[in-house]
Amino acid sequence: MFVVSVEMIRWAIILAASGCAFMIGKHLGAKEETQTIENTINYLIENGFLRWRKTNGEIELIKLNEE
Repeated sequence: MFVVSVEMIRWAIILAASGCAFMIGKHLGAKEETQTIENTINYLIENGFLRWRKTNGEIELIKLNEE
């Protein structure tokens, strides 16, 4: 008969909870990173630090040596 101690069950629960918390944090952090990048680019465009043009409804950044 296979016997699992209470301590092993506790460690398994702690490990599972830690894994879930990590994945939730990773998922939420990725959303914040994307939003931060988007906000930064929009700020730079609005204040004239980036050259851009609108093509097919999307913003296209222009390299400095292009017209």
